[in-house]
Amino acid sequence: MGKTIVPQNGNANRCRIDDPHSALSNHDPAAFTLNVAASGFSEQEPDNCEQSVTSEFAGAAELFASEHLSDLIGKLQAWSVRLDRREAELNARQALLNHRERTVRMQLQSQEKALQQRERVVQRDQQTVEAQVRRLALANLPLGTR
Repeated sequence: MGKTIVPQNGNANRCRIDDPHSALSNHDPAAFTLNVAASGFSEQEPDNCEQSVTSEFAGAAELFASEHLSDLIGKLQAWSVRLDRREAELNARQALLNHRERTVRMQLQSQEKALQQRERVVQRDQQTVEAQVRRLALANLPLGTR
């Protein structure tokens, strides 16, 4: 395991716990020391490295949870708006279908009434024609057969 490296300015929230990259070390500790010195870091073992990593992780987790929660809230609100819009469209379509159904039902009832009235007229006309046929048949019978 590599050495722990903390900034020289005293910010112990950043700890390096992995081995230095091969490009920096090249198996030459002097090159690594120069790179560390040039970057503003010093090689030392801080007392609170584990605690600072844990607190940094907790802070990052809290930030992530907060951002995730905000993201979820935003997505749920957008989903709710889309759902409300779709529900309104569905209600409008349902109202239109109900209106069309009533209109067709009323037209059908009107046509049925007109058909029933025509059937009554046809039956009356048929009865009238049958009565006339009987009269004519009786009128054309020879006198002795009556």
